[in-house]
Amino acid sequence: FSIMYDELNGRFDFDFYSPENRTLFSKLNKTKVVALGKLCEIVKIKSKKLKDPDLTVEYVELSDVNTHSFEIINSTTYLVHELPSRASYEIRQGDIITAIAGNSVGTRKHAIALVTDEFGGSICTNGFRVLRNFKIDPYYLLYFLKSEFFLKQMYMYRTGAAIPNVSDTDLLNSVVVLPNIKTIQEISNKMKKAFELRQESKQQIKSISLELAKLY
Repeated sequence: FSIMYDELNGRFDFDFYSPENRTLFSKLNKTKVVALGKLCEIVKIKSKKLKDPDLTVEYVELSDVNTHSFEIINSTTYLVHELPSRASYEIRQGDIITAIAGNSVGTRKHAIALVTDEFGGSICTNGFRVLRNFKIDPYYLLYFLKSEFFLKQMYMYRTGAAIPNVSDTDLLNSVVVLPNIKTIQEISNKMKKAFELRQESKQQIKSISLELAKLY
């Protein structure tokens, strides 16, 4: 395929200009899409906790996210002075974290999670971007960020060979499809219910473990 010189956007990689992606965006209903940056904010300031070298914190890495269930499943305890240099942002309950670095970006293994109360206050790697202050139901946004359409955008915006990454500008300019309010609400309710059931399941398993512990 070919494109005109004045269509170049400072990029020379195939995925950015591929006919498949260009066709995908040309068919969009412009009245039903909005830039991600208009629906939430990205946390760009490093946590103040990192100034206290002897403070104990929980650290969340890319591999600590279950990519199928949209949740953080693990964290590692560190003293601040022991943290990897990539440790950057404090996450709060209700935030959404999405990967912007690594070979899985833009693939089915792309790491995205809703921060639960268990991991609120933890520090995450700068391989994530922390989304906050939503102007749309976060459960719908969480669902959309793992949709094929969004992942194609992330894959298209990737740069770098050794460690692919997506810039903050490209992340904020990626588009979110907004169906009618009823559909958004239906999707949000189903996502929220799924999380509630998962939390209830964890509590049930925990109670079983406590009962078994009494037998020893």
